[in-house]
Amino acid sequence: ERAVAAALAMQKGMSAFAAIATPSGKTFGLAIKVAAATGPARRFVAGQATEHEIDVLAGHTLAVLAEAEHLAERGDIVIATAGVTDIEERFTVAGWREGQSFAAVNGVRTEVSPEPWSELPANAVAEEKARPWLLPPVFEKVRVGKGDFLSELRPVTALFVKFTGLDFEANSAASARFDQFIQWVERVVAPYNGSIIQVTVGDKGSYLYAAFGAPVAHNDDALQAVAAALELAEPPPELDDITSLQLGMAAGQMRVGAYGGAAHRTYGALGDKTNLAARLMVAAEPGDARSLILCDASVYEAALAQFAFEAMPPVRVKSKSEPVAVFRPLRRLGEDEVCAIEFSGPTGKRSLLIDRLPPAAQLTIKIASVIGRSFSVDLLSAVYPEPHDRDTLLAHLDMLAGQGFIRAPGRGSAHFTFCDAATHDTAYALMLFAQRRQLHRAMAELLEQTPQDDPPYSEIARHWQASDEIPKAVAYLEKAGQQARARGKFDEASHHFNASLALNT
Repeated sequence: ERAVAAALAMQKGMSAFAAIATPSGKTFGLAIKVAAATGPARRFVAGQATEHEIDVLAGHTLAVLAEAEHLAERGDIVIATAGVTDIEERFTVAGWREGQSFAAVNGVRTEVSPEPWSELPANAVAEEKARPWLLPPVFEKVRVGKGDFLSELRPVTALFVKFTGLDFEANSAASARFDQFIQWVERVVAPYNGSIIQVTVGDKGSYLYAAFGAPVAHNDDALQAVAAALELAEPPPELDDITSLQLGMAAGQMRVGAYGGAAHRTYGALGDKTNLAARLMVAAEPGDARSLILCDASVYEAALAQFAFEAMPPVRVKSKSEPVAVFRPLRRLGEDEVCAIEFSGPTGKRSLLIDRLPPAAQLTIKIASVIGRSFSVDLLSAVYPEPHDRDTLLAHLDMLAGQGFIRAPGRGSAHFTFCDAATHDTAYALMLFAQRRQLHRAMAELLEQTPQDDPPYSEIARHWQASDEIPKAVAYLEKAGQQARARGKFDEASHHFNASLALNT
């Protein structure tokens, strides 16, 4: 009853996401389907304490849960009836699935009162106890209070690995073998700068998701992912009970960072290419060396100079209207075969350098990028979202200047400029859209409220437009046009008036 009551509350809450407007004017909706099953499960920990420990739940009940999820449709709540007595006396049943093995329900006949977990103080778990449960770079950002705001948009290569062979019900050693396998995977991906993001266990196949480029970017993440995949495709003899390996890879822009509420937050790297990698994993037929690893065109193009690939027949995957071009990496090329290649362009290199900065300095350069190519220390301090760090802003700026990201016109200057447009654009592009909107709004409000003889109307309009406050942007573009006309700058005035008309149509 408690699980179904929670599911009902979740479905009710989804009404807030039925129609979401985007800045482009398009509208889309989100929906969920919920599955529930009850029964025994095996719970254990897998992974290396020095890298990342993962809490795992496994067993037949999880397989039943997965089957319930497959039978559920958009907006459904489907429960497995095994182990549940008096279904129709306890729940409002809207329909049956697979005979009466699963029930679609839309109510609980007995009222269930919420009993939320009690809140824990911030220091309830000591740092040395918490550290193994987070990836090391993530832990460091959370430790210094930068876990939320440093969510980013960044290029990531996703690698999904599906495997079978472990019977958690019949084999008492299965948990230990699973842990052994995960630790081996960690030892393989770590030298290639990869991180295990997620592990899912099921009777009919388990899978893991490793990311290359998150939490930390490198200039050759796709190359590293291919190299790791080729090693993972051949487990050592001591893991011979791990069978039917299937691997899928895809690379592209993803949203990386924390998500979830106060009770449970998770680090993830999510995007269209995450889904594509998972679907290519499914499309790779197990046991057939010719299709054991599949990757998309982005991975192929990034790694072509270092690895031999074979073009495979395009595959159809969910959410794609056209078949997807796929490739199979054969082996690393020999020295005489390797082509000369510049692994990353300027933007990729700058992203890599920003990643190497301390978390507070990363935040500083991102906030500065919202202000513009040039910015004052006073403006930066006024909109900086971490008040307790404002006293150290000058130290952060000195570090950024020392490493060539920004420069000051003179010693002791209160103004700074990004060294080039690419550095500014890279720092800005790493931020989530929601973060940018929040900061642009703060900038617009600050500039509005600051008395000035010659108000920067065009700057205020830019910030309002970037925060999706179009009526305010239009009003300030009109003021900017009038201001430019009064100065005799008629081309500039025409530009502002035309921009105002374009936004107002």
